[in-house]
Amino acid sequence: MKAELTEEIHALELSMERRFNAPVRLLASAFFIMLRVLWMAIILYATALVTAEVSDITIPQAVLLMGVVTVAYTFMGGMAAVIWTDVLQFFIFIVGIVGIVIVASAKIDGGLWQGLQIANQHDKLRLLDFSLDPTTRMTTWAVLAGGFFLNLSIYGVDQMVIQRYLTTRAISQARKTLWFNGIVVVPMVFMLYLLGVILFAFYKVNPGLAAGLDKPDRVLPYFIVHELPHGMSGFIIAAIFAATMSSISAGLNSLSTAFVFDFYRRGKRANLPAGHYLKLSRAVTVVVGVLIIILGMFVGRVGTIMKMVFKLNSPFLGVLLGVFLLGILTRRANAGG
Repeated sequence: MKAELTEEIHALELSMERRFNAPVRLLASAFFIMLRVLWMAIILYATALVTAEVSDITIPQAVLLMGVVTVAYTFMGGMAAVIWTDVLQFFIFIVGIVGIVIVASAKIDGGLWQGLQIANQHDKLRLLDFSLDPTTRMTTWAVLAGGFFLNLSIYGVDQMVIQRYLTTRAISQARKTLWFNGIVVVPMVFMLYLLGVILFAFYKVNPGLAAGLDKPDRVLPYFIVHELPHGMSGFIIAAIFAATMSSISAGLNSLSTAFVFDFYRRGKRANLPAGHYLKLSRAVTVVVGVLIIILGMFVGRVGTIMKMVFKLNSPFLGVLLGVFLLGILTRRANAGG
């Protein structure tokens, strides 16, 4: 079974190079590396906002602390550490989201239902908009089309996700994990949206409590610090840290793999001992870790977190998906094209 999986991984590595050529493969890999470096810097900055809100630590200090801890356990544990910490951190994250929704709802007269009504009065629950006006940014058509291609790019060509498929024993298990993820992500995303809606309603009925808010990105950490009981606020902060460390550790492991297999292990370096590649991947993990720490200290000047994430996905993941679709769906497309 292990030998078969190794052959599958090797075939996957060479598939784009065989279909087009080496420069196309290297360009696609470079796009992925750039995307994930910037993405991890944004995630690191987002968590630093929370840390700075709840303590005397500055944002640069928080970025440094989180970055060093995550790089350290990814360096020592590799993919096994990434997966098992993901499992633990997932449950902490879910409990944290549910806890905030419950507390915020309890602080609104009328509870969750009243909060939803307030949000609806301010057009925060409009899920369906079938307008054909191309100048309208968010419509049902845009969400369906954008969501389809975004998820296709993430679960189809993103190496950070694909590396998880390759840790399973067989293709059938990989399919099961993908279906399980598709089922679980629906209520999870619903809870995240509900969290934003309830926080909006809470500060709408308590405007005096939002006097210290100056940025949308600070709403969640501000609520955690000022409205949650001390014990619970610590748990929620741990949940946010968990989500960050989970994402960054997976990204670091994925980037080191992409660099070693796509750029380094070529020509005369294709058949070196496995220990050599392991040492190199660990070195790449440290170098990329230092880079995202530096970027994380300055990325907040670009704009809000959500805008930065969406601006990254389109030019990078969109191009990667396009290349793969051209390679799969048509034989007319060539490397030059």
